Amino acid sequence: DSDDSDDAAPLTKRVKTEPKAKQESAKERIAVVLHGSQNPPTKAHIEIVKAVKTHLESARNVEIKEVVLATTSDAYVSKKADGPYLCGEDRRTLIKLAAEEQGLGGLIQAADGSKASSGSGYIRKCYMGDYRALNVVGSDVAIKYPKHGECVVVMRGNDAQSAVRSARPDAIIVPALPGFLADLSSTKGRNARESSDSDAVERFCGPAVAKAMASMTRHGAAPRRRR
Repeated sequence: DSDDSDDAAPLTKRVKTEPKAKQESAKERIAVVLHGSQNPPTKAHIEIVKAVKTHLESARNVEIKEVVLATTSDAYVSKKADGPYLCGEDRRTLIKLAAEEQGLGGLIQAADGSKASSGSGYIRKCYMGDYRALNVVGSDVAIKYPKHGECVVVMRGNDAQSAVRSARPDAIIVPALPGFLADLSSTKGRNARESSDSDAVERFCGPAVAKAMASMTRHGAAPRRRR
């Protein structure tokens, strides 16, 4: 027989909360790795971290314990940028500043990823953390380089999820960032700096990064003419 008395209520509540506590304690702790030039790091890099963390922790029974932003080699960045670039040490300094500015200094780590050519390669060769790590890539990269294996893909631009599914069948797909962040790239931040558009640099990269980057050496750049 059912009992609707007040005395029975506390027991009912205890029975309901117990499975939830067990479920939360069983969450897998993982790390995610973003490997790229980050020349310079932009607001989009930090917002991707937030989006990936929110998506994985809500859609999967996991807890993101650390995020690694690993920078590519200076040689690669110089070739890709085809112009002025920031050295790896400076790029990692900017990553730390961007993370701290957004209150994520305890979560995001800036690492030297120059010995790896991809996020998955960094995880295999260089990642020394205590947690299982997942590689995070943009949908443009995912479609260009098809492969099997679990990874996280953040949608960008007009890329179709069907194309991502075809190229990366095991991918965990994260929706694109909102507004201008969806297509914000390091190239836009770099071009704004080269054109001395301080307002655009701050809009793309954030105040802390914009301020620090203003005094950093532009490797591979022609000397500025004195007026």
